Amino acid sequence: MLSALNQLFKNTTLFIGELEFIDKPLLIDEVTDEVRKTFFTVNESRKYYGLPPVEGYDVLLSQLSSPPAFSLITGQDDKKKVESVIDSESEPEPESAIEKGKKLSDEDYEMIKDLGRNKEDFEVIPDHQFSLHFDKKADIAKYIIDHDMSQLTIPQIVEILEKDGISTTQVELSKILQELRKDGVIKIQHNDTISIKPPVEGQIPDTAEIQVMYDYVKKPSVSGAEIIETSRGFCRKLCGSNRYYTREDIQTMSSTFGYDIFRFTGGWYTDSTTGEASPSCRHMWQRVAVK
Repeated sequence: MLSALNQLFKNTTLFIGELEFIDKPLLIDEVTDEVRKTFFTVNESRKYYGLPPVEGYDVLLSQLSSPPAFSLITGQDDKKKVESVIDSESEPEPESAIEKGKKLSDEDYEMIKDLGRNKEDFEVIPDHQFSLHFDKKADIAKYIIDHDMSQLTIPQIVEILEKDGISTTQVELSKILQELRKDGVIKIQHNDTISIKPPVEGQIPDTAEIQVMYDYVKKPSVSGAEIIETSRGFCRKLCGSNRYYTREDIQTMSSTFGYDIFRFTGGWYTDSTTGEASPSCRHMWQRVAVK
């Protein structure tokens, strides 16, 4: 283009002196992360980092929900180069979302003691059997297993699903395929095509009977028993309740206590060893698939 313009105006009489067209970056010579996240497609961002394009990924970076989904297509090395410009989940709530020093007591537990259901009412589904916890995702997984989709790319599978009334995106499908790959149900080849193998008997349970609930347990990052001498009354009773809780139950607790209990659990906790204060206690909500 530049050579054509220079040749066109080489002998013009419209200008005095030489006229030369020079290639210059458009407006700015360096693109910020914020601009890339908002306006760049995946392939445009890959080009920015000197990476080749990926078929079917001319979608905005802002449409990607998390780096792991992107790494399914690009590979681990590529993910490291671009994960800094891809938004993950929404930003966590600041510590100011819970009152400084607030911690729940056994009296607080009495306010929510009727929430949840007895654990004996359920059968727990092992994680390796059930990693897809939404009906839509399970429907997609079953469709892929039940139909011949060998040697198809992710964009092609999305198109097939759309025709049969199952709406999804390439990113969402990538997440599901990653989960199925971990379960050993499918193999993902290097050229992005899918190789389906027969599932192990009973590997994908009937998800119509399955629901996701939450158990109140000790964080794996902290030492000691689930309940220690300094554990507050609320945590003692909740851990000993022998109950599973739905997300709605936990939201009700949040409304009752005035802060996000899913994130901050029993409230402020000070590590007796380090003296470091944390806005959440030693416990966490652990997802459990049950039927």
